[in-house]
Amino acid sequence: MRLEYDPKSLMTSGRPPGPTVTAEEFDAVLDRQGGVCAVCQTRNKAMEIDFYPETNSIRGILCHYCNKARGLVADDPHVLRSMIKYLGENR
Repeated sequence: MRLEYDPKSLMTSGRPPGPTVTAEEFDAVLDRQGGVCAVCQTRNKAMEIDFYPETNSIRGILCHYCNKARGLVADDPHVLRSMIKYLGENR
């Protein structure tokens, strides 16, 4: 099932604009990921481009929730590891 390409859903706020990609480029990256979010492995209509800010190149396609979470932890793996530990210890 091909997801519909919606340029509005690819916009992000609170940071400089990311790379400009065509629908074909977006689909190619999504296809390499198996058609799902690179983090949670789900299909969602609100898929967003995640990019390396330093190079403006595409890092992957994430669902809205995973992209939001990535931004909230400021791309810091230490924070994510701490969060995983916290969640594991507090079930």
